[in-house]
Amino acid sequence: MTTLSDSSDSAESLKDAGNDAVKRGEWVEANDYYTEALQLTTEDDKVLRAALYRNRALSRLKQDDYEGAESDATKGDSKTYYFTFSQFISKTA
Repeated sequence: MTTLSDSSDSAESLKDAGNDAVKRGEWVEANDYYTEALQLTTEDDKVLRAALYRNRALSRLKQDDYEGAESDATKGDSKTYYFTFSQFISKTA
């Protein structure tokens, strides 16, 4: 039986796999890992969810999915939004 802590551990493992994909420049793969990890989290996992949204926003930005990146940035915390916005500005400047 899967427990809440198992789900959090699985989400962390998926986040780590997404981070590994980012290091290889595999943005679509990273996006998929972060999406799956988000599905395993609850609203109580605020810190993990913020990190996942921030990471997925970056992966979407790298895929030129500006709407998706903005959507994820606004779902995370204010740091996510400003980080993603600064990445967008530097990419389009």
